[in-house]
Amino acid sequence: MLGGLWSRIALRHPRLVIAITLALSVLFAYGAAKVRIDSGQRGYFPENDPGLARLDQVEDAFGGSNTIMAAALTAQVFTPEGLRALDRLTQELREAPGVVSVQSVTNIAEVTGEPWGIDVRRILEELPESQDEAASFHRRLQRDLQAARLLLSDDGSLVMTLVHLSAGVDSSRVAAGVRALLSSAAPVLTIYATGGPVLISAADDYLRKDLQRLFPIVAVVIVGLLVGSFRRWQGALLPMITVGLSTLYTVGLMGFMGTPLSQITVALTVILLSVGSAYGIHMMHRLYEEQSQGRYGRHAMEVAFDAVTLPIILAGATTIAGFGANAFSSIVRIREFGLLAAFGVACALLLALMFIPAAVAVFGGMRPSHGEGITACVPQAQDHCTRDGLFQRLAGCVTQRPATIWLITAIVAVWSVAGLPRIKVDTNFVSFFPSSSQARRDFDLVRSKFGGASTIHVMIEGDVIGPEVLEAMEAAQREFEAAPGFGKSVSVVDLVKQVSRAMHGDDPSFARIPESRGEVAQYLLIASMSGDIGIERLLTMDNQKARIEVVADAVDSSSRATVVRRATEIVERHFGPASGLGVSNAFAAGMLFLDDGMSNLITRSQTQSLFLAVISVFVIVYLALGRSLDSALCIVPILLTILVNFAVMGWAGIPFDVVTAVVSSVAVGIGIDYSIHIYSRFREASLRGKSPSDALRETIATTGRAVVLNAGAVAAGFVVLMLSSFPPLRNFGGLIALTMATSSIGALTLLPALLLAARRRDA
Repeated sequence: MLGGLWSRIALRHPRLVIAITLALSVLFAYGAAKVRIDSGQRGYFPENDPGLARLDQVEDAFGGSNTIMAAALTAQVFTPEGLRALDRLTQELREAPGVVSVQSVTNIAEVTGEPWGIDVRRILEELPESQDEAASFHRRLQRDLQAARLLLSDDGSLVMTLVHLSAGVDSSRVAAGVRALLSSAAPVLTIYATGGPVLISAADDYLRKDLQRLFPIVAVVIVGLLVGSFRRWQGALLPMITVGLSTLYTVGLMGFMGTPLSQITVALTVILLSVGSAYGIHMMHRLYEEQSQGRYGRHAMEVAFDAVTLPIILAGATTIAGFGANAFSSIVRIREFGLLAAFGVACALLLALMFIPAAVAVFGGMRPSHGEGITACVPQAQDHCTRDGLFQRLAGCVTQRPATIWLITAIVAVWSVAGLPRIKVDTNFVSFFPSSSQARRDFDLVRSKFGGASTIHVMIEGDVIGPEVLEAMEAAQREFEAAPGFGKSVSVVDLVKQVSRAMHGDDPSFARIPESRGEVAQYLLIASMSGDIGIERLLTMDNQKARIEVVADAVDSSSRATVVRRATEIVERHFGPASGLGVSNAFAAGMLFLDDGMSNLITRSQTQSLFLAVISVFVIVYLALGRSLDSALCIVPILLTILVNFAVMGWAGIPFDVVTAVVSSVAVGIGIDYSIHIYSRFREASLRGKSPSDALRETIATTGRAVVLNAGAVAAGFVVLMLSSFPPLRNFGGLIALTMATSSIGALTLLPALLLAARRRDA
């Protein structure tokens, strides 16, 4: 038959198949060595995303938007030893690769009036030698907060150091170097570091540790299940070799394509180990079933492999379709995940169809054995095996009491529908870290003490040094700082007011915006010629673009949406067309805006991906399995599985995020396999003349065992993900394991009940 063509080719040319497999393994191993890790948020967005484009405009104009916030205890900093350590650390940070500037209390500049004009110099010109001098310096900063107000927490407990990164650098790698320098300040200074680059660097570390810990555990768990079931080395080894090679090919492809491991794609190794083993399991299970009936040799191998090839191809095709549906997602990392998973499953499928028969042909495995291997429960040959077995009892329940199945299904469906309204979308990157982690603790501390740990960038284009525009910027800053969800802000207005005061003998009453554009331009020119006061981070050299930096606080999707909306409204109110200022452009940007847009992208793109997955799987099953109502019924257990998955998320409070968003399409692609195998065996038995009830009893008693073994191996692999350092990955593993249980139970109970009802209706 056409379905068995692959295995027949492998049986005729086994050594050639093995040689080609080994050659491909060497090639893809070379690619795998090139894989890098990148858990940054930018990688989730397409290049044409409006929010990303606005953030890029800010970086192009001002040299970077990424900032690392490093806070130290005030009591430790304002001592002679503490200030010396902080000064040394500041200098080291300024010289670190990828760092463009550093602001700390030991290097910030002040603008003072002099007889000849103004002078820009460090506030701390000489490091204090005594505790009294250190305390005096502290009191001086507290009296005049104009220069240092961003660096001191409102309650006085923490002192901030701001490390600004260059545009276009690998922020994770730079942050790793910065974190190493920060740790070197201990034990003199206890430093709490956060900010986007630090979180990304910490996430990369977690991903690396997850790979090192979880991959071996998954492999051991699946091998243990296979050995316990088959009790033959080939039964466990050959399926694991196929999935190991398919994983290698997939990771190798990532290396060749330059696709990094992210919070989503890191799950590929577990997915392929768990899912890819299914094809080998069914191949070996049918092979040993032939043995149990006394059939050996080349002909027996062809019969065994021919019988399962078509269902395996269909199972693989539907799994590829389920994963491949994510290729249409608007979220780049999800799109990469879908394509790579589909490729990996295709590799696992081809290896199962060709490498396993070739390996069996070369290394043996079809010779008679004494008491070795599983005993396949085939009713015609060994009725005594199944009559009292679990699967035989299950078959009896399905065929004799289908009303029980309908009642349980109805209860589950009602419970599931009730849980749907409770689902919440949450794309907060910080939620990727457990609350007990250092990254999360530092983030929460800095956020609570400084009014937030994120930055919003407001960029204004036009004649930005005109007094009217500067006054609008000042008014916008006041509104930001008074509004809930925002902290302190800084802009060129603050520098202009400092220079104005200095130019008038340090008279505080002159800390204001000058009345003419020419005066503003003169002040800025004098300041830039007198020393470095950080003008370049807030104003471009042509005086055509200015930036307001605002600290923002948002810890979930709801608060983030509110902050983003308020920021947009403030910018529109002060710089929009209605303001009459005539600025050419003004907008707010930042990672909070990207995260807010992610919520909408997830809901829209994953709804589309799920719809495509269901439709494509339905079409494949319907066309390949006879274009009948019976084959169409295979999709029903999957629809129930999807419903249960979303219900559990709602009832358990599991957020719908970039990781858990792909669970449903994965469940469609994997879960349909069980229905395909059940229906294929049912149809095979029916074609031999068995009644619907007898055909179902044989199906559940034989293929049912392979389905449970397959689902158990897949679920066990994903359960291991619950050991991950990332809460979303833990949720992902638990949900996939649940969907495997739900879809396999549905294939063994609901689908047979549906098939029986359909046959009785046609009778």
